[in-house]
Amino acid sequence: MYQQAFGLIKNKSENGLNASSQRIIAVTSGKGGVGKSNFVANLALALADLAKKVLILDADLGLANVELLFGVTPQCTLLDYLNSEKEVNDLITPLKSNVDLISGGAGLLELTTLTVKQRKKIIQLIENLPQNYDIILIDTGAGINKEVMSFVAAAREVILIITPEPTSITDAYTMLKMLARHQLNQKIYLVVNRVRDEKEGEKIAERILLAANKYLNLHPEKLGFLVEDRNLPEAVRQMKPCYWKFPNSLVTKNLKGIARKLTTETLTEQKNDNFAGFFTKLLRIFG
Repeated sequence: MYQQAFGLIKNKSENGLNASSQRIIAVTSGKGGVGKSNFVANLALALADLAKKVLILDADLGLANVELLFGVTPQCTLLDYLNSEKEVNDLITPLKSNVDLISGGAGLLELTTLTVKQRKKIIQLIENLPQNYDIILIDTGAGINKEVMSFVAAAREVILIITPEPTSITDAYTMLKMLARHQLNQKIYLVVNRVRDEKEGEKIAERILLAANKYLNLHPEKLGFLVEDRNLPEAVRQMKPCYWKFPNSLVTKNLKGIARKLTTETLTEQKNDNFAGFFTKLLRIFG
């Protein structure tokens, strides 16, 4: 299964689709509960403030919850689209100016059993999707199962979220081993979440980077860290992104720094497949 998924990255030119400057970034983690969806929601807002138009694809199959963090209820999900006559615009939920969401909803595992007719419908959807997004953030599930690795393999850039807990670090290393084993030509970034301070974040990141370099011949880039901030769970309880609710909090300042670094010219040199290319590969993986 993994060989099939990663093989598609190596043969990306076979699909005949043109590359574009649109960036497709998978945000993933080795284990659940590390704050991945929260990171995606708030990062999208920070990128929008840098004049980037962002689409969030919530691909945490069966557990999609980005909409909850924004306190919205999408009228249509990918699954609804497949089972009805909904139009493309019905699928996109505006969250704010320059930030939109496509919700996977519950039951997206049906993508693994798509009929030919449903596949054509998905491709038609992507072909008709507005192409004016600068960045597409894919919030994957956690772990290294087929669904998660398929989305990670389809994207060209990956942000790996870890926390200081030993289990998180161990599972993140397992994810890096998977990426190294299949020699992906992806850009891999590391974000350390819930650290006490910058010193702890730097220490943990350096441990992971050193191990990846020495034992996996893999060279992820340190993207930043997020301090443990009591404002974050309070924002979740109020169903508002922390970036909105507490704009002067430490974690919001950390997010702004990560967004700036992600959009620097040195990190955007690599060309990326467009959204249609991403989804075509995804469907072939599931097919």
